[in-house]
This record gives sequence, structure tokens and C-alpha cells, in this order.
Amino acid sequence: MNGAHRRVGQAGTAVLAAFVMVLALAAATWLARPALAAAQRQHGSWSSQQTVPKADTASSPAAFASGHTLYVAYVTSKHGIDYVEHTTKWSSKASKVSGKGVHPKTTSAPAIIVYAGHLYVFWVNAADQLSYTDRVGKKWQRTQTVSGTWGTAESTASPSLAVAQSALWAVWKGHSTTNIYYSELTGTGWSAQQVAVSSATSLSPTVASTGLPAAPIAIAWTTSGDAIDYGILGFLGFQTIGAVPQAGTNAAPALDFMPAAPGETMYLAWKGTSTDRVFFDEVADFSSSTFGTGTWTGQAALPAALTSTGPVITNASSGTTLDALYKGHSTDEIWYEHATTPTS
Repeated sequence: MNGAHRRVGQAGTAVLAAFVMVLALAAATWLARPALAAAQRQHGSWSSQQTVPKADTASSPAAFASGHTLYVAYVTSKHGIDYVEHTTKWSSKASKVSGKGVHPKTTSAPAIIVYAGHLYVFWVNAADQLSYTDRVGKKWQRTQTVSGTWGTAESTASPSLAVAQSALWAVWKGHSTTNIYYSELTGTGWSAQQVAVSSATSLSPTVASTGLPAAPIAIAWTTSGDAIDYGILGFLGFQTIGAVPQAGTNAAPALDFMPAAPGETMYLAWKGTSTDRVFFDEVADFSSSTFGTGTWTGQAALPAALTSTGPVITNASSGTTLDALYKGHSTDEIWYEHATTPTS
């Protein structure tokens, strides 16, 4: 996820109009969801993999790039949340998300993002509520929950975050359902939670800003059949488009929009279903695309990545570099690699 998406104006309106037509076509043409296949194209110009120093976790890490700074958060062995930063080099030691009134305890991966100049960290607390804190200067503010007069958001899986239309969007799986919900934080607080998709997933969904004023966020999720479905929130509400061709996973996927990539590009990454390899796919020229199932380029594999959990992706350097981070497949180390042109 990236907090610096630019708007695309009239092109975005064209995308949305085409998208509405795609919905009808997808229902008629997408008759089967193929199982995970071998990578069909080259992996692109990915760097060699390296470890994130001072960082170990038993679950997926969380990552967010703001300008030239990469933030990586993770659950510790004592169920707290630590984070490290990288600008020109990694911070010399891990920092704790901790302070007066801030004592996160969780077994699920956290989520991290920069919004309105503050660093935010979200997690699922012991009561299965979505909790969060933001860092103002060097001080973490008292823990809050995603809540309002409508109630409090609850989940059994990690939330996902995006910044779009000057608001912070949270997306999560329900507590006692497999529905996907969303809410947005503005100056007046959290909007009432809405159902994006009913009976969708038992794992964490993923969300990304699209850069389109009329359709601000896209969401992807793992189905009960290990396919990856996705859709977009527009003026008709949230609409499911279909399944990403050949993508299959038994973990949570990762989604991100890269405005500085050629023609603007939407990326998706995931762990394989019967393999620990990490795959990715993209929709290039996003602003002029229908975002239909036929617009995905075709899956490819990161050259060296192996993981036992879902990966995360985020774009750094103001949208010119895509970072992929993941827990090791047989260790608790966090690994990362990056690419400036992660396409074939």
C-alpha cells in the first residue's frame, strides 16, 4: 500500500465505465478457476534477497513505504509489536509499539501505514477488536478501536489498510462470519462498517488505493477454494470482478498500486497453494484498463522467495520501486527483495 497515489481524472471515469461492463462479461465468461500453475514468464529485475535485521516473527510481517522510508512491523515472540525502519540503511535496533496506554498484544500480523503525517499501527486485540495507535513525533498515542455509534469492528484475522481520497480505509474479515467489511477514517471519525463481500474468506483480505476518484479502493481475498478473487469499490458500491487467472494460495494475498510504474500498475502477490514459492501478477496501464480478469499479464515467481505465510508488497521511492517482504519458509527471519521494473 502506498499513501501517495495521484488522481487520474477523466481516464479514471473511463476505467469505471468500462469496469461496469466487465462485471457482466466476467459472470458469463469466467466459468472455471484453474489451479496454481508454473510461472509463465520471467521474474523481472528483482534484487537478491536479504534479511531484515533485528526482525523475527512467526507470522507475516507488515510493511509500508512512505517516500524513501520503509517501515516493517511484526509480532514478537511475546506477542507485542516491534518495527524497524529503512531509509538509507536499516535502523540499528527494533523499536516497540509501546507507551502510556499502548500495550498491544496479538497473535495475528499487524498492519502499518502512514496517514496524515502520522505512522499508524493496527492489530487484533485479545477481545478480537480492531485496535490501533498512531505515532505523533516519537510518542505513540493511547490505543483506540475502529468504532463509532455503530459499534466496534471485530475480526479473527489481520486487517488491511489503504489511504484514498484523503481518508484512511480499513478492511477486515468478520469475527463470526467470512464477510469482508470496510470503514474509513476521516476528520469526523470512523464511518459505519459496510459489507464489501458476503461469505468471502476465512483469511485476511488485502486492500489498495486505485488512484481513481470514482472507484477509490480495490480488494482481493483468498476463497474457500484457494483462488484469489478481487473487486473494486465504485459508485454502485463494492462489486466483485472475478478471479485472478491461475492464482492459487492457502494464505492471505497482498495487493498494491504503483503509480510510477509504466502506465500505472496494480500488483498482486501470493504464496503458492502447494509450494512455498512467492508469485506475482499485475495489471499494467491501469488507468486505461477495464481491470477485468483478462487484463492480468500472467503470473511470475520471485526468483528466490520462499515463505510459509502470505507475503506483503509495498512501493517505495515515491512509487518507483516495489518491495516484497515475507517470513522465511523454515525460519522466523523476515526477508525482502525489490524491483524497479518487476515485469517481464
